[in-house]
Amino acid sequence: MANILLKNGEVYGGDGVVAKADVAIAGTTIEQVGRVAPDWPADQVIDCTDKLLMPGLVNTHTHAAMSLFRSYADDMALMEWLETKIWPAEAGLTGEDVYWGTMLAIAEMLRSGTTAFADMYFFMNDVAKAVEESGMRAVLARGMAGVAPTADQALTESEAFYRE
Repeated sequence: MANILLKNGEVYGGDGVVAKADVAIAGTTIEQVGRVAPDWPADQVIDCTDKLLMPGLVNTHTHAAMSLFRSYADDMALMEWLETKIWPAEAGLTGEDVYWGTMLAIAEMLRSGTTAFADMYFFMNDVAKAVEESGMRAVLARGMAGVAPTADQALTESEAFYRE
């Protein structure tokens, strides 16, 4: 993997302070933040003048594949929306649909600076495949809602996904 040097960026620190700094990345590891020695062996140097460098965002609650349902009946009360629109639509989804919906969500998350997410849905093996192929970081679990018509099935699938 290449050594990348990000030069002259505005770095957002954990203390909330923004300061001009360089970031040296060796492969997938951030080695230095601050003043990087001029002889650091960079394969690629990226000028980050007027750019903000910050840690990746983490989305802590997603149903990533539901990106396929964006703007679908979004003007309804929650339970009516779930019972009359979403649950019937989800009943027709396949694992491949969930895979591609997850890939779309991952592309959108990466583009916006999100580098990890927690997902709970169904066809979780297909979600895991999308995560693995994309290189995204994720925490995955079978989604369960006690009021859903598939609550018992979800519990069984959750146990199987955990064991796999």
